[in-house]
Amino acid sequence: MPENTEPTPEETATAPDGTPPPPATHPGAAVPDDADEPRRTKLQIALIGAGGALLAAVVGLVGTFVAGSGGTDAKSPAPTNPVTTAPTTPPGPTTPAAPEPAPGDTPCVPLKKAHGFTAGFVLPCTGATVSPYPVITLRAAAYPEGKGEGQLWVVVRVLSDGKGMPLADKPMYAASPVDPGHARTVRATTWTKDIQIGSRCSDYGPAQILTYWLSDTGARKAASWKPGVPITVPAGSVKLDEVTVNMRAGDC
Repeated sequence: MPENTEPTPEETATAPDGTPPPPATHPGAAVPDDADEPRRTKLQIALIGAGGALLAAVVGLVGTFVAGSGGTDAKSPAPTNPVTTAPTTPPGPTTPAAPEPAPGDTPCVPLKKAHGFTAGFVLPCTGATVSPYPVITLRAAAYPEGKGEGQLWVVVRVLSDGKGMPLADKPMYAASPVDPGHARTVRATTWTKDIQIGSRCSDYGPAQILTYWLSDTGARKAASWKPGVPITVPAGSVKLDEVTVNMRAGDC
């Protein structure tokens, strides 16, 4: 016989306080949506609170970064006193330094300058004993080559005859012009050349070797000088250096 599903009077009776009993549920019956409402509300409140905390942390981090970098709109406080900058003085003209002497290129005495040129003996120096055909070396920083610059010359004055007797006239002879053609290839400021002292092999004793700066007019006169023929240094010439040496007899 089929089971009676109708509620019994006891099941439909009210509670002692008058509250109707909760409706009977059966296995598999759906739970009303109202039962999950408190739990969903708590979850939403928790999510909103976490989102607010995260947003506050991000805003604080951005504020710290902007404050540390100064920001693009940060303004520096105005100085209390105006700042003035002194004008920079341009450097004045500099004079190129003269080339330093190379080892073994030190003049015997300080050089004398005439019309922008210098020429001084490196060897021999005063007191040296040389043959009648010595090799001499000059320290010459530059050589006259342009028009109006004149010319440098080396000349010799013989002080004694073949017997060693002093000569009254002390004749002077042309030795060589000083030009770049006889400068050492390793250093342009060092000039070296072999010259002849005296007009004859028998001349010996003290002699002077001198270097002069000649004007253009004097250089034109020097063009006619010949070996062994006494000369006169042209007027206006400037003596730059001289050394006195002794010649060895019998070296011819």
